[in-house]
Amino acid sequence: MVHKETTTSLFSSPATSPNCHSLSDFIFSIDHPPVISSSPSTMVMCVCRKWAIVRTSWTDNNPGRRFWGCPDPNSSCGFIGWYDEPMCARSKVIIPGLLRTINKLRKAMDDIKEQASKHEKAMEKIKEQATMLKYYLVYSWIFFVVVLLFLL
Repeated sequence: MVHKETTTSLFSSPATSPNCHSLSDFIFSIDHPPVISSSPSTMVMCVCRKWAIVRTSWTDNNPGRRFWGCPDPNSSCGFIGWYDEPMCARSKVIIPGLLRTINKLRKAMDDIKEQASKHEKAMEKIKEQATMLKYYLVYSWIFFVVVLLFLL
């Protein structure tokens, strides 16, 4: 099972806490990993003997559900156990749709910002051209007046 994840916190309980666990304390199948206590004082040690951290799953089956994972991103330990209880079926349907909608809106907003930036640059060029045309107009009138004065 592959999890897209974000790190949410490290745990600060001392290693001597009665709430410290190692992976060997839990017997579970791959289909039904354990839900380890979600108390902030609970600490879990992963297989590589490092303190596990809480990550967030963004898969369609577990959107927003937090899990214990190895703090080393290059480790093969990866997933250890669930921090949160399983989500109801409705949440599994609604949350991915909401996330997709948010992502579409963010992309649309980025596109609009990019277009606005292009329009602002175009407006600056137009303003520069208008300023230059004003100078040409003023210079042409000055030249016209000077020519008229010399001809009279």
